[in-house]
Amino acid sequence: MHKLSVLIHTYNNRKIINRCLESIEWADEIIICDSFSSDDTVKICKRYTKNIYYYGHKYSADQKNWTISKCSYEWIFHIDSDEVATPELGSEIRRILAQDVIPHEAFRMSRKNHVFGKWVKGSDLYPDMQIRLFKNKFRYEDKFIHAKLRVKGKIGELRGHILHYGFEDWETVKWKFNRYRALEHLQLKKEKKRIRFYHILIDPIVIFMYLFFIKKGLLDSWRGFFWPLFISALKFCLYKDIFPMRSAYAKNTTY
Repeated sequence: MHKLSVLIHTYNNRKIINRCLESIEWADEIIICDSFSSDDTVKICKRYTKNIYYYGHKYSADQKNWTISKCSYEWIFHIDSDEVATPELGSEIRRILAQDVIPHEAFRMSRKNHVFGKWVKGSDLYPDMQIRLFKNKFRYEDKFIHAKLRVKGKIGELRGHILHYGFEDWETVKWKFNRYRALEHLQLKKEKKRIRFYHILIDPIVIFMYLFFIKKGLLDSWRGFFWPLFISALKFCLYKDIFPMRSAYAKNTTY
């Protein structure tokens, strides 16, 4: 029987953290890394675990790698505060950990993304495979956004789902838009990527057409229109921000 640490990062998640914690309270250990919440998030977390750490949020990969070092057990399940592990996924994870020998180094699972209260299947939002169950020895690549877990070895696949409630209201949408914009800006600056004028004009249109038509966002009613619009608008604003500074990026190595 292998033991499991569950890793969760929090910041002012009072409204949503309960359902996340309830979905994984079967774990051997719950590790909370809080970015100095000013609401009742930590108070709620203390009902489920004493393992609460504080770490200022710079970017996701940095925080994840720091928190992994606080996990006691061989296996880690990472779940975000706006996500829920389904009972089927929880049972599947426990069955795997009950094996004497686990022939995989990590496991990926699909994620059901909910937009304003409804699961959206199109717009490239499903199956949205995520590596979330893995051995403690692995770490995330050092990127400001969209960092992948560096896994060496065989990766299995689980049938259970993670439910993601990341876009439940307009306040959250606005916050995430600005957050993603800032982090992608830092990543492009780090990579010294040159943005040309045609990127601003063409890329957002191509992205929208791809997600809405090719990836069948049009089958999800107005929510299927919202997501391609969100991503294409994000690209437009990001490239518009970077374009005037493109020549300076090659000279500036501080970020």
